[in-house]
Amino acid sequence: QPKDHFDFFPLTIDVEERMYAAGRIPGSFFRREGRPSTDAILACRLIDRPLRPTFISGLRNEIQVVVTILSLDPKDLYDVLAINA
Repeated sequence: QPKDHFDFFPLTIDVEERMYAAGRIPGSFFRREGRPSTDAILACRLIDRPLRPTFISGLRNEIQVVVTILSLDPKDLYDVLAINA
C-alpha cells in the first residue's frame, strides 16, 4: 500500500553475508551473525544507486531488496553480480 505520509521513496537494500558462505562457522561465543561488514554496506550502496532511478517518481510503496550470499570465493567480488540480479 502506498504510504502518503512519506515524502521520499522508501527503498531498503540489505546484503546478508553469511559466515558459512566463506567457509567459516561462528564459534561458541559469537553464534549469531553480527553487524554488516563494510563490504556489505558498500554493496548496498552500489545496488541502491542504479536501482533507485528505475522506479517511477512519486512511488511511495515500501520496497525491500535482500541479497543473501550463500557461497563466496573471497578473491571474487559479488557486488557486480548482486547489482545485475
